[in-house]
Amino acid sequence: MNIELKHFRAFVAVARHLHFATAAREIHVSQPTLSLLVRQLEEAIGTPLFSRSTRHVALTGMGREFLPRADQAVNAVYSAVSHMQDYVHLKKGKVTIAAFPSVATRLLPGIVSKFKRANPNVTVSILDGIADFIVERLQSGAADFAIASELNEEDLEFIPIFEDGITLLLGKDHDLAHRKSVAWREFIGEHVVTVSMETGIRQTIDEALAKEGLKLKAIIEPQMIQTVMALCEAGIGPGIVLSSYLQDAPPGLVAIKVREPVIRHRIGIIKRTSTVLTPAASALFSLTAERLSDTASNRIAA
Repeated sequence: MNIELKHFRAFVAVARHLHFATAAREIHVSQPTLSLLVRQLEEAIGTPLFSRSTRHVALTGMGREFLPRADQAVNAVYSAVSHMQDYVHLKKGKVTIAAFPSVATRLLPGIVSKFKRANPNVTVSILDGIADFIVERLQSGAADFAIASELNEEDLEFIPIFEDGITLLLGKDHDLAHRKSVAWREFIGEHVVTVSMETGIRQTIDEALAKEGLKLKAIIEPQMIQTVMALCEAGIGPGIVLSSYLQDAPPGLVAIKVREPVIRHRIGIIKRTSTVLTPAASALFSLTAERLSDTASNRIAA
């Protein structure tokens, strides 16, 4: 016979009260069921655990020997369940998000702040880095999910949330500064400042231009868009940035839309296709998708 938790619970309840009717009420079973459970346990162990009479119930010597271990087993099970329920109800937990630096600095702070206010005991870690870094952290399980542009990996699922445009930043004295829009071919021969080829933004641009037989001539390639703007302000050359960063652009620069081709940079949430998110990670995942969707809606409305 297999011994189950219900047998231990029955024994411990009877040992506590030394009364079968009271013990049955405590664990919410009928008295005949309780008696059967105790008898089954005694048969499995091979010795009586209680001495019984019509008026008296007492632990045998073997019952007294068994009680601390049975009580410990019951408490361990309930402790384990309570421990896991704390994670389910977000009283405990840890979530790790991987993100491009541009995402980590602009989109994540507000999301994480809201999540932490609601779930102060859940630890949130942010790993920021370039595309290869994001892929490695997701595939190794070091990150629960990521916020980034689309990554072409079979074991990763990309859930698109919104698209960002590409803008050319110029000094006010540049020949093209008076234009509302320019084609890529009109400045493709110039040395430009743009983010590194290891970033998702740059990969999106390079792939789109390659289809048109075009290739950028980059003079400096930092990791951060903020650095691109600072270099443009210093007069190093025209800069290529995401449109969502224009609110941070230095006042001495002119922003011009780029067309032919119009390049859109898709931002979304990425996770392993085979992963099952923890309750904490699932909650932050849902909040992130909601907040990023709101961001997209606000940009469209604007």
